[in-house]
Amino acid sequence: MNVLRRGLEESYAAALESYLDDGSEQALSEAYQFGRKAINDGLSLLDVTTLHHEVLGIVAPRWRVEEQAARLQRASDFLTEALSPFEMALRGWHEVAARLRQANDELEARVAERTAAHLEAVERLDRAQQIAGSGSWEWNLQTGEQIWSRQLYRLCGLPEVPHPGLNVFNFIHAADREQHNEWLTLLLAGGDPGPIEYRIERPDGRLRIVQAEGKAVAPGGRGGRFSFTLQDITEQKAAESELHDLQAELAHASRLSAMGQMSAAIVHELNQPLTAIGNYMAAAKRLLERNDDSSRATLRGALERAGEQAVRGGHIIDRLRGFSAQGESAPRPEMVSPLVREAVELLLVGTRTEGVRIRLPNEMPDILVLADKIQVQQVLLNLLRNAVEAVAGQARKEIVLVVAASNDFVQLSIVDTGSGLSDEVKAKLFQPFVSTKKTGMGIGLSICHKIITAHNGRLWAEPNPLGGTVFHLTLPVAPPLSTGAALAINE
Repeated sequence: MNVLRRGLEESYAAALESYLDDGSEQALSEAYQFGRKAINDGLSLLDVTTLHHEVLGIVAPRWRVEEQAARLQRASDFLTEALSPFEMALRGWHEVAARLRQANDELEARVAERTAAHLEAVERLDRAQQIAGSGSWEWNLQTGEQIWSRQLYRLCGLPEVPHPGLNVFNFIHAADREQHNEWLTLLLAGGDPGPIEYRIERPDGRLRIVQAEGKAVAPGGRGGRFSFTLQDITEQKAAESELHDLQAELAHASRLSAMGQMSAAIVHELNQPLTAIGNYMAAAKRLLERNDDSSRATLRGALERAGEQAVRGGHIIDRLRGFSAQGESAPRPEMVSPLVREAVELLLVGTRTEGVRIRLPNEMPDILVLADKIQVQQVLLNLLRNAVEAVAGQARKEIVLVVAASNDFVQLSIVDTGSGLSDEVKAKLFQPFVSTKKTGMGIGLSICHKIITAHNGRLWAEPNPLGGTVFHLTLPVAPPLSTGAALAINE
């Protein structure tokens, strides 16, 4: 530093004396260059000022008296020029500092604005999730960090305060974890597993049913981030279960109503086999009273026919009892032909069909469908009874049943020659409380639609080109059975 200072003193002294002697512009420019070099070498304004006075103290005693005033003025000009780089640098720093202060103020304002917007967005999200009964969380795979929304805390039954180390997976019901792990593995591998339903177990032991969806926010292996949304569907599931129970009760009530309408006809139907049985038994009694060998063959025939009539009466009772039974849907392989023919027999027993022509196929496909026999026959009976009522009052009273089979489905079509459906009814045909009849409650077709849908089939209606309506329904073909099972069904 001393060597540097000596060098600066010598150069400054030489330049100052040169300017004091002749006042040349070149010497003055050397003062400016000295100031810039002083700044680069780390000297301050005070250091240069001190150096100036030290050099002046050395050279001033050599001045003549008449020269002192002029030389002092030149010395002052030289110092001003030497300090001008410092002044310029100082002004620049002031400008930079002002700009920095302005930029900092603007940055703070933007941060405050964005912070307020973020807090407002969080509040809106929380209100929306609270209304929708949903929660969300984000998972950083690299750090393992999980960020929960406030509604997710409520969903899991926790207070809305930070809980270090919280893990959503710990709240999944033990019986649902394997299914959830398979879903999560597919999601993390880049797949699209769609939504999943599982149960959340709260600390107090209560369960909530949620539907979860996930997506990659920043994919990339272990460094990826994933976002998840959990929708609370507990009440929805309870409502669906209650609706299912109500529909089962309505279906049962519908069957009981149909059974009540069939009661009078059943009495008439049973009267025929019972009368026949009585006649055959009276004939048998007379044959027994003869007590001769020639009457034995006739007696045997009379007893056999009486037995056939008893079996016929039993079948009528069995069909009525089976149709009115209440129970859970239990689809099993059923042959198409008896399924359809028995439904028509029930229609003929319990419905006034005078003047109505009902045509069945001469041959039906020898094929098995997956069906709950009682429920599907209830659907067929309801559609057939609607068709009978639709053709009442028409000049042409005809109902045709068409059966067609494919590899996967069997389609049953009921074609009537009634007046058809209005556009208003067609648009809402299978909705509850929409009826094709003036006095109908609008429940039958809604139940029919749900029954067929539960069988993985379809139920729809189309206009009959010849006038009237065609109702179509499909049932899935049953998978191939073993020989023993097929024989059991045929029996």
